[in-house]
Amino acid sequence: MSTDDSDSDEQNPAYLGTRMGSMTTNAMMAASGHGNIRQNSLPRMFTRNPGSMSDGRRALGMFSENEQPTIWDAVNYPREQEFRFDPCYLRYERQPEARAIIDKPVNDTWQDAPIVKDEKYKDEDSAKSKFEKQVEQFWAGEYTRRKPVHRLNVGDKLGRLGEYSLIVLGTADGRDLDTPLNKNEFTGLDDLNYIATFGQDRVVNMDVETDMTSPRFRLPKFFNVITQEGEEEEAPSERDSQRIHWSRVIHVPEGSLEDDLRGTPALKPVFHELLNIDKIKAASAEGYWRGGYMGLLIRPPTDDDGKPYKFEDDGAEVQNEIRDFLDNFQRTIATPATVESIDEDIQ
Repeated sequence: MSTDDSDSDEQNPAYLGTRMGSMTTNAMMAASGHGNIRQNSLPRMFTRNPGSMSDGRRALGMFSENEQPTIWDAVNYPREQEFRFDPCYLRYERQPEARAIIDKPVNDTWQDAPIVKDEKYKDEDSAKSKFEKQVEQFWAGEYTRRKPVHRLNVGDKLGRLGEYSLIVLGTADGRDLDTPLNKNEFTGLDDLNYIATFGQDRVVNMDVETDMTSPRFRLPKFFNVITQEGEEEEAPSERDSQRIHWSRVIHVPEGSLEDDLRGTPALKPVFHELLNIDKIKAASAEGYWRGGYMGLLIRPPTDDDGKPYKFEDDGAEVQNEIRDFLDNFQRTIATPATVESIDEDIQ
């Protein structure tokens, strides 16, 4: 299965919050169908994209076809086709509530290394067998550059941020990554060079097994992965990618149901609430900023007929006085103008 190159990020811009933005993903999302079957070619009854059914009204339980805004339109919530990896990642980086949703269950899961025991020594506190000792060394990071628990933690977080993540096992078998891992040539943990994690935004596409007689039916055969960061303006197709055989990859779909390739990102069910939190916080601060200080009304002096005099310096000195009063904690104003505070009412 490969991506549909006609669906560009310009046509489907990433949803950044309460507006449509121009932020692009690092790699195009993989196609939604299985094998060569595209989702948009399926009968409508099998289509879950709300944007394909009368602008989502029927999918939202709003059966009227009248041209009136739905609640999603009114508050500018993202449509199904507007979800991308980047908006979730941006929320994760900038919003503490989103970070907590992603991090807390993962950090709780991987706060300690798993305990692996031989059946013969399952009641022993310390490692007894050669296998148990090697496992302890593995978790201690003696076979890889970073401790495996750290890599698994990162892979779990990336999987929750997107529909899946990849954990790639780098081995010393001397074969290219697009060839199957030969178990006979992988003799032990000494042959493990590294563990690398990649988020969904690094996956250009994946090839899926469509043969229904294969034990790997509907499972990936190859992943095309961007292994190095490119220039910001480069399109995913212009960046170097590595084709990796499935036997060298741990494929981690988040919250999958019948789809063996992808799940539901952890932030997707609560994305509207995350937007609401932003709106409430911004409304509180903005409301006080606008209502707490309404400003000053400055009137130039007038003659006996009530006609305002003109300032010789066009009011520059008055502006300096007001600026010192507001910004520099000067509590007096020496100006021929009449300065009045605008009424304010903060409840």
